[in-house]
Amino acid sequence: MKILKHKNTGQYRLLMRRDKTFRVCCNHLITSAMELRPNCGSDRAFVWQTVADFADEVAKAESLGIRFPSAEVAQLFKDVFLEGRTFALELKSKYSNKTVSPAERSTQAPQPLSVTESALTDPMKNLKINNNSLTKKVSESGDQASEGADPVSDPPQKKNSEGS
Repeated sequence: MKILKHKNTGQYRLLMRRDKTFRVCCNHLITSAMELRPNCGSDRAFVWQTVADFADEVAKAESLGIRFPSAEVAQLFKDVFLEGRTFALELKSKYSNKTVSPAERSTQAPQPLSVTESALTDPMKNLKINNNSLTKKVSESGDQASEGADPVSDPPQKKNSEGS
């Protein structure tokens, strides 16, 4: 069992893998709603519930338990778990007490984005298939190198047999 602390956000995450298969069996954040309880009155075992465990890559509610080899290790786990829960409570209160008035919302409205036409908007524009190989067109200024053996040229146009 690992308790990981995110470097930027400071949130705590529980991560555990199986012994032999190394398959993830516990992967979730420590939230303010979690309560760590002793299991069967033991000072070495704890249980808790989570709303969103991502061990199977899909969030689902889980009841989890853990037992430690000694009471000292169990106490260390409990201390760090409660530290993570306290951080989550502080984070929740920090953002739940902040209310935004309708006047503030109107001033904080995001500005519309403007998109300009460029080669980045359509990356396939500069690619062509020539002789079963994918190459990149050389720009008109000639400053862009080709990724294929030769620069790609337009295929020869078929002449119209109608006599135009």
